[in-house]
Amino acid sequence: MTLFQLPASALELEGLLLPDTAPQLYRPRQPRASPLYRLVETVYDEVKGSWEERFESRYGFWRGAAEAAVYAFLDCGIFDHGFARVRCDGCRSEYLVAFSWQHRGFCPSCAAKRGALFGAFLTEEVLEPVGHCLWTFTAPKILRPYFLYHRELLGHLCHAGWEVVCQLMAIAVGEPHFRPGMVAVVQTHGDTLAWHPHVHAIASRGGWNRDGRWTPLPFVDPAAAWAHSLRRRRRSPAVASSPVAGGAGARL
Repeated sequence: MTLFQLPASALELEGLLLPDTAPQLYRPRQPRASPLYRLVETVYDEVKGSWEERFESRYGFWRGAAEAAVYAFLDCGIFDHGFARVRCDGCRSEYLVAFSWQHRGFCPSCAAKRGALFGAFLTEEVLEPVGHCLWTFTAPKILRPYFLYHRELLGHLCHAGWEVVCQLMAIAVGEPHFRPGMVAVVQTHGDTLAWHPHVHAIASRGGWNRDGRWTPLPFVDPAAAWAHSLRRRRRSPAVASSPVAGGAGARL
């Protein structure tokens, strides 16, 4: 066996080209090849045409936003609908990047990118360097149809969650002006895509008093949280004038 000694320059180059640091070749995605794209392109018009008869009773009225999202998804990443030319001033190499629709929700590629950017934004610009925990607020099944046909009520779920977290923490520490930090978002479906309005929130494990002093609070009873939320929101002016105030809502 013969061993060859690499020159120092070659060894240095080899060290620079490790898998995690080597430049990656840009490979444009092929959206038309994805199963989701082919499914939407094939059955979308049929679903829209039969929505009122087959799906409205279970999933609610047809929403104009759905059509805009679908057409934007079908255009996303397609060179026919626009692209940018990227060029390196150093090596003069260049390649084309198709435009994306850059909206949340329907496109998996755009949703993943926006999720990563939003997570970085929260970490770097919004959240304080303190402990945080995840809160999930769900609505009883008997109330979910009200939110299906009155989408304007969904915003109240976030407000309800925020008030619950504030009040429970304030009571726990004995300070009426105690305020935690919280970011909340409404989600309207579960794992099976059935209608399931609920709120995901990230909240600080503690809060600040009027003087800005931080007080940690490691635990809050989750069962008491949502029960307190329903009782309070049912008495609020916004919900009192809504369909939830009567019928099933009055029996809770």
